[in-house]
Amino acid sequence: MPRYRFRWEQLPGALARRLARDLQLTGEPVAALREGYGARPGDDFVRDAWPFLRGAWLAKDGARRRSVVALLRERRLGHMELSVGNRQEQLDYLASCRNSSSLRQVVLEEFRVYGSAADTSVGTGAVDRVDLVDRVDRVDLDEPEDPATVRPGARVIRSGPPEFDLDKRLAMAWVQMRSRLTAALSGLANDETMNIVLPSAYDEDDLEGAIPYLQFIGFDDGAVRGEVSSNHFLDERHRLSDAQGQALLELGWGAPASNPDEDDNSSPNFWIDAEPEALAELAEAAVGAIRDVFGVPHPSFLIATGLDGDPTGPAELLGLPRPVLDEPSPVDDEPLAVQPADRDHLVELVDAALVPVFGGLPVHDDDGNIPIRSGSAMVFVRVDADGPYVELFSPILVGVRGSPLALERISQLNRWVRFVSFGWDGGTVHASMHLYCRPFVPKHLRHAVAVLTSVADRLDDELRLGLGGRAFFGEDEANGTDEAPSSPAEDGGAADDKELPEALLTLLQLDAEGTGAVSAGDAADICGRNRRDILHYIRTAEEQVIEWRSSAEEALGDGDREEAAACAHEGKAWQSTVDLLRSALRLVARN
Repeated sequence: MPRYRFRWEQLPGALARRLARDLQLTGEPVAALREGYGARPGDDFVRDAWPFLRGAWLAKDGARRRSVVALLRERRLGHMELSVGNRQEQLDYLASCRNSSSLRQVVLEEFRVYGSAADTSVGTGAVDRVDLVDRVDRVDLDEPEDPATVRPGARVIRSGPPEFDLDKRLAMAWVQMRSRLTAALSGLANDETMNIVLPSAYDEDDLEGAIPYLQFIGFDDGAVRGEVSSNHFLDERHRLSDAQGQALLELGWGAPASNPDEDDNSSPNFWIDAEPEALAELAEAAVGAIRDVFGVPHPSFLIATGLDGDPTGPAELLGLPRPVLDEPSPVDDEPLAVQPADRDHLVELVDAALVPVFGGLPVHDDDGNIPIRSGSAMVFVRVDADGPYVELFSPILVGVRGSPLALERISQLNRWVRFVSFGWDGGTVHASMHLYCRPFVPKHLRHAVAVLTSVADRLDDELRLGLGGRAFFGEDEANGTDEAPSSPAEDGGAADDKELPEALLTLLQLDAEGTGAVSAGDAADICGRNRRDILHYIRTAEEQVIEWRSSAEEALGDGDREEAAACAHEGKAWQSTVDLLRSALRLVARN
């Protein structure tokens, strides 16, 4: 492999300008990128820029796109069942890959070579892994595809508003959060405290320990101590795993002291002491802890306060939205309907209409959208740029494979749920509503917000049982690895027993054929009568049902009736396990 040295100046000018703009860096693009991410980009650059790299770089560079796709598929990242035969399919596959450390390693190495003066090849994948690149169809479709010339069998599944890119929205939200947190830390006076409380899926009254939090204390010389809650204080249901603790250490946080009273410079929490010139690095470590270690999907789920719970002062600089009120405040002298004069007027009307929902004016992100969190749901409200419309959009589940069963389930929702449209795009199941606003009726908007937040909050758990994926907000029940789970079709049979919970394994052994040999009461006892565990087992079993049924359909399509029958038999057995677990859940719920 040739020696190379990355230089931001080696990037095409248009790409450098696009990246600097998308990452909201000010000043001359190359200098801004160097100042923001160092002379040689690292993991943090790809973490922030991955959605923009897909659109601004890989979408236009066919050779490197194919190289990245091949290397990621070698690591079994993303949705392996997706075809990657042409440009659009490759981009869809890249969009299905989580912004994980394994992905960032591949993309970073390829990008460094791209920005290297010694880059004379296709990229790192071309030097040592030509065979991998060759596995991807080399048809160069860097120009937009003409629908009339797309090869037969190519599938592009699109059903959501194309201008609403969830990955880009999330990336920008965290970039903005880091910038605002740096400003807030710079504004901390001596002995002034700012707390950031992370979301919890549990009622605070049911917890004996703390909800995850970060706290910052200012010193008289402008330095700041930052702390991340450790297991010394966290409730057992929020306890950090060894992997999470190691991730915090890798982000630069100091390890909690077992005897902090004996060492004045340490803390029972994870900690960092930052001088004034290092506050941006502290903000970066804090955002990394919130986003990557605790898995908070969007900054709007955070609550920032001072020591006494006051949201003003430096905490106000974070621009975090107000939480939705349980009961909207009463409205006095509100007009029934108003004719908006223009888009700016409609934005003002939307803000005023949502004051009863928040108890104050809503906060907009830098794109002018209003994020609303309710339970495990996130709803974005925005005023359309091209007409008198207000759109409400909610990403219900992320990481969902676009299987025929998933798309059929979404089609059923569109037939059954009135006024709400459902779709799948790039692994995200989303719900949306559109309001025509000539005239604008404030009550209609508040009703739409109530409907969509309720639907999204109710459906995410229900859909996850059948479709997999994970809720936009909520505890991620994935196995914590970067690799995609294998399907029965890929591993040649049933799920690996080592990956199944012990209670579920016990049920399978006691009733291997799904004949009803185990009663609901016995199943409940085997599961420890733990409602949360039973829900997890139901989801695991549902995933197996989907996998086996998909395998049966594929075998039938290939003309292998014997294999199709065997897969269908396994699917029925797993369905019997699902039915048994649901009976056990009803029994536990009644008690």
